[in-house]
Amino acid sequence: MTRFQSKYIQLIKNYIKSSNGIKRGSTVFQGTLYEYTVMNEVSQLFDNKISDLLKIGGSYDHGIDIVGKYLQKNTLLIQCKCFQKQKLTGKEIREFMGAVSMFKELNSIKNNDNQQVLSLIASPNLITKDGILVMNKLPIPMVYLQISKLKVDTFATQGIKPMTGKIIAMYENDCSLKTYKISALHKMP
Repeated sequence: MTRFQSKYIQLIKNYIKSSNGIKRGSTVFQGTLYEYTVMNEVSQLFDNKISDLLKIGGSYDHGIDIVGKYLQKNTLLIQCKCFQKQKLTGKEIREFMGAVSMFKELNSIKNNDNQQVLSLIASPNLITKDGILVMNKLPIPMVYLQISKLKVDTFATQGIKPMTGKIIAMYENDCSLKTYKISALHKMP
């Protein structure tokens, strides 16, 4: 286990322990737990190639839940969509594109060879055909990750090797494939 994995597993444990006043079934609890789960899975996917993952999700996050660095120079932006059953559609992809554009503008990030942005959108549910079509039209690198929700009871009994909260599927748009080849990092079971 890398130090990244143990760091994010510890964040999950701390969140579960400190959230006594929040109902486990609430969207706030589930959404925050999902953000920490995504952080852990992304840290494992990218192994030691990411740094400084920071959860900024909340009411005023402007559509970006997690930020970090990839290969030290590239900004990593992650949006988590912890839907109950709804699939990820083109609408959510377009909204995320807007959030990425706004983040880049507010942080003076220009598209050049020295500073690139990699955008990840995670959901426990599948992405629609329309979502994939929209992703492929985007001029920015974007990756969809289907990451299952972490079940608190399972996590408590299984320790740091939960049976849930794992990457199930991945889709990388053409722009990301040309730039990063993220899908080569993850071998599907």
